[in-house]
Amino acid sequence: VVVLTGLFSYYQDAKSAAVMAGFKNFLPEKCIVFREGEPIEILAKELVPGDIVKITNGMKIPADIRLIRQEEMKVDNASLTGESEAQKRGTGIMKEGSELLEATNMVFYGTLCVNGSGLGIVTATGDGTTIGTIAKLASDASMEVSETPINREINHFIKIISSVAITLGIIFFVLGFILGLDALDNVVFAIGIIVANVPEGLLATVTVSLTLTAQRMASKKVLVKNLEAVETLGSTNVIASDKTGTLTQNIMTLQHFWMEGKQTNAADYEEGKEDRFAPTMKLMKQCLALCTTASFTSKKEEKDSVPFQARKFSGDASEGAMIKFLEPLLRKDKQTIDEERKLNPPVFKLPFNSSNKFMLHICEMKEGQHTLWMKGAPERIWSRCDSILVDGKEQPKESLEKKYKDGLFKLMNNGERVLALCMKVLDSDKYTTGYEYKWDGEFGVDSNFPHRGFTFIGLAALIDPPRPAVPPAVRSCQTAGIQVIMVTGDHPDTAEAIAKMVGIITKPTRRDIAAR
Repeated sequence: VVVLTGLFSYYQDAKSAAVMAGFKNFLPEKCIVFREGEPIEILAKELVPGDIVKITNGMKIPADIRLIRQEEMKVDNASLTGESEAQKRGTGIMKEGSELLEATNMVFYGTLCVNGSGLGIVTATGDGTTIGTIAKLASDASMEVSETPINREINHFIKIISSVAITLGIIFFVLGFILGLDALDNVVFAIGIIVANVPEGLLATVTVSLTLTAQRMASKKVLVKNLEAVETLGSTNVIASDKTGTLTQNIMTLQHFWMEGKQTNAADYEEGKEDRFAPTMKLMKQCLALCTTASFTSKKEEKDSVPFQARKFSGDASEGAMIKFLEPLLRKDKQTIDEERKLNPPVFKLPFNSSNKFMLHICEMKEGQHTLWMKGAPERIWSRCDSILVDGKEQPKESLEKKYKDGLFKLMNNGERVLALCMKVLDSDKYTTGYEYKWDGEFGVDSNFPHRGFTFIGLAALIDPPRPAVPPAVRSCQTAGIQVIMVTGDHPDTAEAIAKMVGIITKPTRRDIAAR
């Protein structure tokens, strides 16, 4: 038993060591740094704090780096935070007291640059990086844990068995002494009673049980570094899971539009069946093209042979779905998204962030005037609009406010991610070529362009379907008495609908009961 236990422990340690060695793949072999003003290529392990590193699209970040210049940069922080959606980067100064992981002017060791490029100063390497610090804290915490639940239970069981065995041994020793047995025989008999109560097979039973469980987990791509941790995992009461990319597939598809008080299917436009809202839809397409930064990355020779829905793109999943829908529609008009952007170049951009919940581009249109295009959370966009487009013409938004609220609720109740779009043609006498737009972090006194009085175009709804394996997994957890919680930054209505799809919410909610 001891030999088998030792061999299995060695096997597990060897597998763990191999996996840990694989973490070296996080570090690219070489990178370009600027030393003495000249770009040189060095081994990533030779980086030191203070080096200026060039970051390119597709590059694994070799250290913690403070950005000093960037162009449309986005990073995948999944290896660090678990968040699968690409995060935008900038060079601005963060507020005092901000969390390091929330700093948009930092890129971290082990993450991936998925869009754009930049230049930055190395702030930490090796164990001094954020992921290195987290690994050290996790290691220290694991060393501080004195007992696992199974250790605690076995120790408790041993104390009880030992007490019973010793008590019985003493009792029978006294009885033997009273009955006049030989002293040596009496001692041997007492020892035999004590040994007989020791469960010799306990070690083998526990080892085999944990080993079989570890092997089953290995078949599910879960590495068990410590056998005792298997039983600890069985003590789980609550699982908190991210939504996007974890419970869902992170494959966005443009599903519906809402314009002029009515909902339409995006597929109808792709098939040429829908033309009721042609004037409004024209502006909707223009907003989707000009107020996005995603673009196709397929090679030129591949573009004609690969369907639009299968083409690779740079940018986040939501914008990827938009350009995959939009490109074939523009092709019918002998145009492309890139051509539309070149004809109407942006003169000012505000990227989307979790605080503002909108993206804003001001473009110099081919006609000469500056037009503001904006997309974002419906509650943020609607509140800044005074009018709504109907047949391509502006009407007071109050005339369709009830239909808007009903349409928005219906889309969100389907589990769709809804974005609102609006526009405003700026005063051509004031906002001309060369005008310097300013933004103070919010629409305040230092922002020198309009922040209200926009025209509402419509809603675009995207669906990110749940992974097929999620509902059965959630049911299994619930059957085992484990509570599953979904963590997301989406609108509560969208989150509730997805939670119902995957089985996290199974009973009627207060709103469901009220609706009856």
